[in-house]
Amino acid sequence: SEDPSRADIAFEAGLLAVILRQPEKAHRHMQSVWESGVRKLSVLLIIIDTYEVTILERIEQFNRLFPELDQTPENLNAKGRFYSRYGLHDEALAIWQSLAEKTGDEAIILQMARKLEVIGRREEASSLLIDRQSTSQLSTEGYNLLLSLLVFDNQFEQAESLIQMADEEDPHGEWILKKTMFTLMQGRLPEAEDQLATLIQTRSEHP
Repeated sequence: SEDPSRADIAFEAGLLAVILRQPEKAHRHMQSVWESGVRKLSVLLIIIDTYEVTILERIEQFNRLFPELDQTPENLNAKGRFYSRYGLHDEALAIWQSLAEKTGDEAIILQMARKLEVIGRREEASSLLIDRQSTSQLSTEGYNLLLSLLVFDNQFEQAESLIQMADEEDPHGEWILKKTMFTLMQGRLPEAEDQLATLIQTRSEHP
């Protein structure tokens, strides 16, 4: 293998070429870094992103080189994002599903749900979050995403039961505010006024 310091210089030169929008130079430098034995995700992605070929050839090149990386959750997540970027959504979702099962990381679940929403599979996104909620606690971010999916699909009863359930742990009144907005949307003004009064009281107790 080459002198490690030369690989470091080539890596920095590759990053600089990316900043200067010189893809051919970036590709050449990072290819040199990879061939010197440095196996970093950042190096691989620059090699692929500056590869002047068809998308299919780019994916093939990625699949040839990726097995040489450590198969860490971070790298596998990046593989899913790479597939997703090039429209291989089912392949990306399969990678993320496997990762979520192994790590239990809610961030992966939310990533899957957002991807499903973007590609028009909102019911699957809702089901994914409902499953997560039934087996463990969803974060506020997860509840917010699930709520927006349910409201968008006119699942008002389910959305309302979600808000009622999440009320119990709401020291700052975030869910009371959502409930108020939801009640207003349905034209139930007296109820909304009562909820707003509760919200004001909660905010004064927990600013």
